[in-house]
Amino acid sequence: MKLPACWNTVDPQFLLYESSMVFTRTFLYVPEKDEKVFLRVGAANYILRVFLNGQYIGMHRGGSTPAYMDVSEALAKENRIIIQVDASRRQEQIPPENTDWFNYGGVYRDIELIRVPKVFIKSFRTELVPDGTFKNIRVEIKMSEPVDTTATVTIPELGISQEIKVSGGAGNIVIECEPDLWTPENPVLYDIEATCLDDIVSDRVGFREIRVSGREILLNGKSIFLKGISCHEDSVINGKALNDEERKENIRIAKELGCNFMRVAHYPHHENMAKLADEMGLLLWEEIPVYWAVRFSREGTYSDAENQLKELIARDYNRASVIIWSVGNEPNTLVPQSLENRAF
Repeated sequence: MKLPACWNTVDPQFLLYESSMVFTRTFLYVPEKDEKVFLRVGAANYILRVFLNGQYIGMHRGGSTPAYMDVSEALAKENRIIIQVDASRRQEQIPPENTDWFNYGGVYRDIELIRVPKVFIKSFRTELVPDGTFKNIRVEIKMSEPVDTTATVTIPELGISQEIKVSGGAGNIVIECEPDLWTPENPVLYDIEATCLDDIVSDRVGFREIRVSGREILLNGKSIFLKGISCHEDSVINGKALNDEERKENIRIAKELGCNFMRVAHYPHHENMAKLADEMGLLLWEEIPVYWAVRFSREGTYSDAENQLKELIARDYNRASVIIWSVGNEPNTLVPQSLENRAF
């Protein structure tokens, strides 16, 4: 089976299969000096376990957020990787056993090996400071190690090249400038790059401010009425393993209907959905699959939901299109008091 794919769409005998499947292949690896290597699995439904060269690497819960695993020490010149995916529905999982969407199984987003320096940029966040002036951009950098050094952030179209002091592995800066503000009608994006030690990261980012005043939603200080629809990540041909043309078509259809807003329900969709919404001008509501009767009395279930929300926010933090993070849909189970004050 060629991955990524939902096994339900590959062969009729797998259409209703909801248990475990094992994938394996061999590959060559040529090391570069002073590097770390991470395996990234974009999404595997629901439980993912990885073995490399006979060594257990790790596992990940959550069928719609990415898994990252350090495979630096396990790699050899010739390698065999084994990926086991379990699509079983369980009442203690997020989502629980009962849902109203099809339970696709498989590794349905890209599998990658990511090479980074020994000390690398672990987190890079940028946003318009929500102070109502629309003239300040905040940039935050976190390194993989608690180093003291200097980073540089550049936004060529705005004539910005600024140093950021990094202390204990973290640094931030507020830069005064006047970017063209991102809106659905005018989705302006800027190329932004951060450099620290031997690592470079880049992104295309729109700058906008979203806030609520009374019963009004304000985008860049102006009242906006959200006109939208809900959209599942589903394709007749590919199941949840949509391609970008299918995602663009969904956005085009929404805009043809007069929408400026879409709820991508009921679980994290591919990160390219938010990137395309940035480019094409569509506001998004993103959510995790806390759905119906969730067993929050089990602390591990709560931790599963918490982790999926953290992973979603970390993945899409820089997306101007995302204005709502949803933590649940039609839940009929209250969170126990012992868990109520847990901070995301």
